[in-house]
Amino acid sequence: MPSTLLKFVGLGSIAAAGGGITLGAMKFSGTEKPTPKSVEAPLESKEVVPPIPTEPTCVIYEAKEPIKKDGVDEFTELLKKFENKEEFFKELQVRRSTNESGLKAELDDACKNLNNKRNVNGNIYLWYGRSGSQETWIYATRMHDKNVDWVNKEGIIKSFETRNTQER
Repeated sequence: MPSTLLKFVGLGSIAAAGGGITLGAMKFSGTEKPTPKSVEAPLESKEVVPPIPTEPTCVIYEAKEPIKKDGVDEFTELLKKFENKEEFFKELQVRRSTNESGLKAELDDACKNLNNKRNVNGNIYLWYGRSGSQETWIYATRMHDKNVDWVNKEGIIKSFETRNTQER
């Protein structure tokens, strides 16, 4: 039995050594195929860029009719905020203007600062009041001439902020 065991151990040792030599020879001889490395393509981040408006966006504020203070007309309260002309034009369907097409043209010009019509930092201020015997929307260049941005002026009451909070 010991001779069988010796033969078995001897053959096992030779086989193990032979396998190691063969494997080593393959490694250094270049017959082994290189393992391809996986290369990940970089992910392209696509930024979502909002479209550039074709014309300026104006915020329109409805103000309380201006009062004279030291001989100068001033707004004291901003009642409503319209994010753009289209939003205001919806209101124009409810509270009409005596000259709707004229008012729309004035607002278009004011948004672009054309034809002596102005906005202040993209803001337009107007009010709904009496002109002659009728109620109408009134845009007055004089309320924009001194470059006063009424929404940012200290002391102006901003009722539109309170209304928005109460509606939520």
